[in-house]
Amino acid sequence: MPEQIALVVEAVPGPGVLHQISGVIARLHGDITCCEILTRERTYFEIEFPAVPPELESELRALSIVKKLSVEKTLQAIYGKRIIIMGGGAQVGQVAIGAISEADRHNIRGEHISVDTSGGSMGTDGQNHCRSWPDQRVWDVGARRAAARSARSAAHVAG
Repeated sequence: MPEQIALVVEAVPGPGVLHQISGVIARLHGDITCCEILTRERTYFEIEFPAVPPELESELRALSIVKKLSVEKTLQAIYGKRIIIMGGGAQVGQVAIGAISEADRHNIRGEHISVDTSGGSMGTDGQNHCRSWPDQRVWDVGARRAAARSARSAAHVAG
């Protein structure tokens, strides 16, 4: 099973920074699963390796552009599985109550599940919102209501 590592790299801003850092990671057989530019100088990486190479930190620190490097917990380790509830209104509140209760029940048994809400709708393809969270469950209440209305209409026309 591959090992995951998270890095925050502080580097001199300029062209080719990501190219140099990702070159070291690729040379060591790393697969970048998440990359977020936090500021012009700080970048967050989540990387999968068959086995984390011991020379990773030293090779990254050897790059002339790297000012500071820190190994961090991955977002998966911090947040665990995520349930994201999209939409607004009273119905979303009831969905959130159920989701939080269910997450608490699982967390008591040692799992790590977090519940987040977002006021907007994600449109037809909810996964576009957070592609970097592979284990998330997205509950778009507005889309569920529309799908239910569509199914009722289809049943009415067919009946």
